Amino acid sequence: MIDQHSIITFLQLEGKRGKEIYEEMKSVLKEKCLSQRQIYRVMAELNRSQNTQPVKKEKKCQSYDILDWKILDVLTEFPHSSCRYIANVLGEPKSTIYDRLTSKLMYKHVHLRWVPHILTENQKANRVLLAKKLLKILNAEQKTNFTFLITGDESWFYSKTDFNTQWIPENSVIPTIQNPGFQITKFMVTFCRQMKSLMLHIILQPLCQKLLSLKTRIIIKNYLFIMTMQSLMWQKLSKNI
Repeated sequence: MIDQHSIITFLQLEGKRGKEIYEEMKSVLKEKCLSQRQIYRVMAELNRSQNTQPVKKEKKCQSYDILDWKILDVLTEFPHSSCRYIANVLGEPKSTIYDRLTSKLMYKHVHLRWVPHILTENQKANRVLLAKKLLKILNAEQKTNFTFLITGDESWFYSKTDFNTQWIPENSVIPTIQNPGFQITKFMVTFCRQMKSLMLHIILQPLCQKLLSLKTRIIIKNYLFIMTMQSLMWQKLSKNI
């Protein structure tokens, strides 16, 4: 019978992470391979035994109890869980969860490393084609529709729901997270004039109202009032001409 625990230990000492170990063992052992959760448990046990310093009796290697396994199960299913979330799921005090993670399981709470969003060659080629098509459209409409378009960097907002932190074993490599860049949903406030000089206030997403600060909303309100008055005056003058 294959000693999978020894294989996991060897691969972990080579610096491989849990997902990489699971995929490598799965490709070789097929259905005989341990589940991903079991592999994470073995890795956690190894990390704890390596980092425990048996200088005092109370710090000697201890076996995991039911609560320890429940905490590891939650982290396996939801790696970005906070102490508060784990405590709510398990019905345990937050201080107890934190103590188990740091003192017994030897986990640490880290910020994920940001890396650029990596594009494939096909994605790069498709984006160039789309950019060329968009440029032709903008050039063709430059003298009409886009004449009175007013926008800027400060009118862009975005909502972000990704996780920035994660609990990991003490000696593990810090996981990465892709820089969202243009992949994240954005909201834009736009002001423009139609041919009749009527002011349009376009909000592409209702959420944008919540994202605007009070000062910005006051500026927009005053700007709309001024532009509306100018439009009404222009209409009145046009009728008299």
